[in-house]
Amino acid sequence: MRFTRTSTAGRRPLAHLLVLFVQAGCPSQPAPDSTPAPTPALDQSVFRRVDAAGLAEELGRTAPTARVYNFWATWCAPCIAEFPEIQAFAKQNPSVALTFVNTDHHSIPAERLERLITEHRLAAYSHLRPASGELDLTAQVENFPAVLPTTIVIHAGGTTRKTIAGSVTIATLEGAIRP
Repeated sequence: MRFTRTSTAGRRPLAHLLVLFVQAGCPSQPAPDSTPAPTPALDQSVFRRVDAAGLAEELGRTAPTARVYNFWATWCAPCIAEFPEIQAFAKQNPSVALTFVNTDHHSIPAERLERLITEHRLAAYSHLRPASGELDLTAQVENFPAVLPTTIVIHAGGTTRKTIAGSVTIATLEGAIRP
């Protein structure tokens, strides 16, 4: 097959088309009704800082209802992708206490976490994050898998615990809260 160069006479170069597009009125700002609503400030009391020993203590305590702890990180796409499933589970099971445990480095700015939590409508739930100086929040969690997301389900009374490595679904969580 042979390629030959064709004449560009009579054709408008790309740069010329771009100039016409800009002159035609490419809006520099979105239309007023398409601007996003301001993000409400997240109450900093939503975040509770905890070290590895404090997390182990939290997981070991007894409670009258089942508890779900979802371990996630800002860089973990599967973690963020499972948020809607966890929220749907929480809506169907309001008696189950849900806590999101962020495992990012302790110095991640609160604003970054706040933005993610607000974007994904997670502000109504409890949130733990690493205490200052904490390098491995899961260090004292018995048999913690080396994967995120990880979800730990603790039955009422705190006697039975199930660890789910990887993403969860509503069905997975429903099965895990059953003794």
